Amino acid sequence: MTLRVCRECDKEVSTEAKVCPHCGISRPGTKFWERHLLLISVCILIALIWIANLSSRNSSVKTDVACDKKETARVLRLAREGGLLRKIDAQRSVPRVYLGPGWYVLELDQKKAAAYVFICEAYGGRFPADPLVVFHDSRSGEQLAEWGGLGFRVFK
Repeated sequence: MTLRVCRECDKEVSTEAKVCPHCGISRPGTKFWERHLLLISVCILIALIWIANLSSRNSSVKTDVACDKKETARVLRLAREGGLLRKIDAQRSVPRVYLGPGWYVLELDQKKAAAYVFICEAYGGRFPADPLVVFHDSRSGEQLAEWGGLGFRVFK
């Protein structure tokens, strides 16, 4: 049994005592920070999470990325010659890319790479931070894919 000074009456009491026998205060042998250690720990943890969230939000600010003009022009030429790209309509509020039969033979990563180049062309040589582009079949008009808030999604 260890003795401590009561925080109220300054007389010695056991650290195990629930009530001071001299003044009647509850838990006389514990200091403020000992009684509220859990609450203090939770507050510190919440503050650390909040600070980490702020710093990660600031570091992930997206900006437009410049596209390589020569590479974009080369890929566009090949896409047109190979029957992949028919037309890019960048005059709409949401640009549309009209694709040919070459789209259907590409793998997913190839479709995404081609879409990136088409977006660069639709946005005048820049890949925007949050692009929104819709990809359609040039014959049927059916939507094949989109690049938007959820990333690149392929439907066919």
